[in-house]
Amino acid sequence: ILAELISNLSPQNQAKVRGIPLVIDPDPNEVNAFAGCDEQGAPFLAGTEGLLEAVDAIAQTRATDELFGTQTYEAYSNVTMPRLLQPKGSPALTPGIIPSQFLNNPQRLSHAHEIFDDIIAFTFGHELGHHYLNHTGCANGQAMNGGPNLAVLNQIATRIAPGLNQA
Repeated sequence: ILAELISNLSPQNQAKVRGIPLVIDPDPNEVNAFAGCDEQGAPFLAGTEGLLEAVDAIAQTRATDELFGTQTYEAYSNVTMPRLLQPKGSPALTPGIIPSQFLNNPQRLSHAHEIFDDIIAFTFGHELGHHYLNHTGCANGQAMNGGPNLAVLNQIATRIAPGLNQA
């Protein structure tokens, strides 16, 4: 998805952001994505496992609703939103939200995959934009490394925008 996003930029902007690593923080309870600079000043993109879980649940429920006229997205939201306000609240799809007769429907699975890709492309396209628009100040076409150490990723996120983390 990142390669496709980058290929649609102008050659000048492609040169600024080609090779920026995407790091996934394994925290299943945090729902977040951001662009930043690591300890050495190199650019990176980051997302959390919780973000991927949330996007998966949204894609699965929206696909189910669009194909079968159900209200699984609303059910997911009603269960998950209060849970996210709790410590260690997970955004993962709760079993039973999607009726079992629809779970393995190939059309639903294919549509959910398309929705997932669209949301991920939008999310990381937005984060990539912070780099090529020079909001981070560290994406200048330099050699890229593997991104920040996962142990300090959360510290970097807090330093970048402590007031801008969005629920």
